[in-house]
Amino acid sequence: MEQKKRLGIAGDWHGNTQWVIGALKGFHLAGVDTVYHVGDFGFWPGNEGKKFLRALERQLVTYDITLYVTLGNHEDYPQVEALPVSEDGLRWATKHIAVMPRGYRWEVDGVSFISLGGAPSINFLDLKKGINWWPEEALTMGDIYRLYGDVEAFPRTDVMITHDAPDGIAPLDALMADNAKEWMMEGIQYAAEGRKLMSAAVEIVKPRMFFHGHYHYDYIAPTEFGEDEKFMTTVVGLNRDTYRNNNLILDLNTMETEWIKTPGRLELVFSGNLRT
Repeated sequence: MEQKKRLGIAGDWHGNTQWVIGALKGFHLAGVDTVYHVGDFGFWPGNEGKKFLRALERQLVTYDITLYVTLGNHEDYPQVEALPVSEDGLRWATKHIAVMPRGYRWEVDGVSFISLGGAPSINFLDLKKGINWWPEEALTMGDIYRLYGDVEAFPRTDVMITHDAPDGIAPLDALMADNAKEWMMEGIQYAAEGRKLMSAAVEIVKPRMFFHGHYHYDYIAPTEFGEDEKFMTTVVGLNRDTYRNNNLILDLNTMETEWIKTPGRLELVFSGNLRT
């Protein structure tokens, strides 16, 4: 039987060039040539964002890796939307960095995928529009309705890659409850609406595996979803740059995951504080 690919899944990188250099080396050493990013990637405005993309592209060329980005909340959305759309429906920021639109579907070795980016910034009241906050970050009902168009062809998707997470995940719900006192009520409500919309998306897509970032909290939680028709999904949260469990390998032969370390970089232990 022909072996299927081993893919990389990367958590929030926040434009951290030094961390990403190590992360890509780790993926390369693991034999990975394709990486999917869950968002808060590093599309920053101005020279800082341009320098990050140039440095990252050089490393991707060195390791012959192609990176596909699902957008997060901390991304310069107007910058991304200014990129031309290619025939494959992707926006290529560089030769090796592509941005996937919301609801984008594809297959790798017979395994079906869907990307659904975006998430509300719970601290948006402390941010400045167009500087470090963009209202385009939030999912809309239009994003959810578009998913229905693929239900007949894809009654159940193997892998869903997002930035935000749905409701009903025990370890994440506990984390949010513990951290609720840190945020203003308007921000909490804004974030809760995002999770409700992601829950609606999960009900439509019915993924077998679900990867997300945003919460800077690593865990693996098999979770039951569905009101009328129950189904199980293995939900995986990835941590952020400089913290352990920021990057992993997905083996498409076994559908098992393996956390990888970032060579030459200090990996901190998650402290329990929510920083989205």
